Amino acid sequence: MVIEAEKYFPFEQVASRLTDWGKKVERSDNGIVWATKQGRSSLIFQPAGVSTTDGLTIDGYIECRHDYSALDVDYCTPAEAAYLNKHASLGALLPPSNGVPAAVVTRASIFAGDREAVDYIYAPFIATDAYIQPVLFPAIASGDARFGPAYFGASDSDKPPPYGVADFEELREFAQSKGFVATASPGGFGVEFEWDPGAISALHNLLSEGLDYKWSESQTRTALCQILTTEKHPNLGRGLLASLRLPLNFSSQEQLVKVVTWLNRFEASSYDMPPLFGAWCIGPQNTVAFVCFVQNELCIPGLHWNLFTWMYSRAYKLPRSIEELTAV
Repeated sequence: MVIEAEKYFPFEQVASRLTDWGKKVERSDNGIVWATKQGRSSLIFQPAGVSTTDGLTIDGYIECRHDYSALDVDYCTPAEAAYLNKHASLGALLPPSNGVPAAVVTRASIFAGDREAVDYIYAPFIATDAYIQPVLFPAIASGDARFGPAYFGASDSDKPPPYGVADFEELREFAQSKGFVATASPGGFGVEFEWDPGAISALHNLLSEGLDYKWSESQTRTALCQILTTEKHPNLGRGLLASLRLPLNFSSQEQLVKVVTWLNRFEASSYDMPPLFGAWCIGPQNTVAFVCFVQNELCIPGLHWNLFTWMYSRAYKLPRSIEELTAV
């Protein structure tokens, strides 16, 4: 049958690849579904027709979901999911809730007139997600060395991704022109986004005011974004790692896990957010961080710019306090 939503996303192309990989794909008007050893997977388009705050139109969203209904394992608890998501690649592991099984979710809003982004970025990302995600988190949890890059079809897994110091210096110059404090090196890029009103950088304030500077949390809290070529995923090999670390302190591990879980569920159900390619997790020193790992095969020219834009948008649109993040 013809998939009506094909005009928004190349479902037939993904279905063909899944068929080549031995999957029995079922088609419907809004997408495709197929069975896995872990449960059931689906790739659907949901119409929206809503306008964003900046005047753009979202035709709908594309969602790839892999449920783990056939598994009964410890890593499906909120605490274990929050920890394992630090190794997320293109999707977020959501723990079970209200009878809905644990699942890995990848999601992206489709903007009107933006088919180029769909074909150039979203489709390759989601097609790869459809192949690796059903078994990636079980592989991460097991720690079994057999589930390495070769198992997931990752070629050139020992080579650095195709971005160098010139790419990151160009990104740094752009970020600095917008008033951000940013750094660049052969191995990556870092930038601080305003979190509290007027915040630029703790380092910036110290250098500006010297010994007279008095530290104030409300003036110095920034969200740290990094895009690195130096990291290696335990199952996928080399690639581009992007992260966003929020400047929040938590009163307990339970509160931290609650915020991580809420953030992943929030992004998995939101229209007006950047693509959910990656996941929220427990970051360094018990912080909350968003991570996205793009394996070498998907490291297309200019991707570092997309990752920068998505992380900035994510930092800009999120609630600012732990109270807001735990109120739901």
